[in-house]
Amino acid sequence: MFRTATILGALAGALFASPAVAQPAGGKLTVIYPFAAGGAADAAGRLVAEELAKRLNLTLVYENRGGGGGRIGLRAVLTSPGDGSVLAFSPMGPMAIQPSFHPNMGFDPLKDFRAVSMVASFDLALSASPSVPATTLAEAVKWLQANKDKATAGVPGAGGLPHFFTFMLGAAAKTEIKPIVYRGSGPAIADVVAGHLPFAMLPTTEAQEQHIGKKLRLLARSGATRSAELPDVPTFKEAGFDILGEGWYAIFAPGKTPDAVIERISKAAQETLAQADVKSKIEKMGFKPFGTTPAEMARIHRDSYERWRPAVQASGFKPGAQ
Repeated sequence: MFRTATILGALAGALFASPAVAQPAGGKLTVIYPFAAGGAADAAGRLVAEELAKRLNLTLVYENRGGGGGRIGLRAVLTSPGDGSVLAFSPMGPMAIQPSFHPNMGFDPLKDFRAVSMVASFDLALSASPSVPATTLAEAVKWLQANKDKATAGVPGAGGLPHFFTFMLGAAAKTEIKPIVYRGSGPAIADVVAGHLPFAMLPTTEAQEQHIGKKLRLLARSGATRSAELPDVPTFKEAGFDILGEGWYAIFAPGKTPDAVIERISKAAQETLAQADVKSKIEKMGFKPFGTTPAEMARIHRDSYERWRPAVQASGFKPGAQ
């Protein structure tokens, strides 16, 4: 009995120590969020990263590395050893939308990264300033059509989901809406609340607190159904515009990361996102949390890339110097 147990223990130890499943050198897990600190997405990323590191028995290093619409932080992930020690917590934008318009990404998201797991999905909402006499989406569209010189909407960054969904709304409403690019949701929200900006197209998660506090009005959401958190806000389809736009945040690893490492991290991520306390906290931020297998996330990644490519091309958007 003792000899059998000893042999089995030795085999297990040898397996754990093999290059494919060994813990990263230094016992650290670095998670890079390729945007500035602050906001609901950053908070959700930190929460999941902390719980993931605990499950993997690693010390967490969480980095906000913004710039270039997310490309700078993602490039940094690709320079890591590919042993699971450095991961990206990324939104859909730089991974599935930017490649359709940016000539110099510095990487191919579909080839150079490996999907690990979904973290959460989200939708967008059109926020209206209290200075605009519009309490419904129909009234907002009439205002935009009557005030073409002021027909603008703030968006958090160029070339992301809010940017192109604004083009989609303009096309559906048969009126041009000029996206005004901000460095993040916070400054755009501040200008909407202050009356300096009539509208903003933002992740619902970023503006729902101000809506609840009656500092601005959310007129419609881009998801397929209403949210339990904001039952008073209709979908765009319910408001008369049959357009849909949902985004996601997911965990990615460098493409050279071995299968066994990807599977181990993905399993830990799925277990983390199944925790009742973690799910509850993320849901209160306005997201829909759920984990996936690497194969499922890879399919979602490719589907998003293919779905948004025609919309990006139809917009005629060209990036400036970035």
